[in-house]
Amino acid sequence: MTVRYAYCSTCARQVALGPTDPLTCPVCSSPLVETVPTQDADSRRLVGAGPEVFLG
Repeated sequence: MTVRYAYCSTCARQVALGPTDPLTCPVCSSPLVETVPTQDADSRRLVGAGPEVFLG
């Protein structure tokens, strides 16, 4: 399963999306900006991003 990472500028949060998930924030429904993952997991976090929230 491929995981995509995206950033919501409205919520200031990083989200992980599955291959069929839309590019909209699961919290506020704002459009997301897809980010490019790097090998360092900590570098995926953007400055000002809050903690991840488990919605499931």
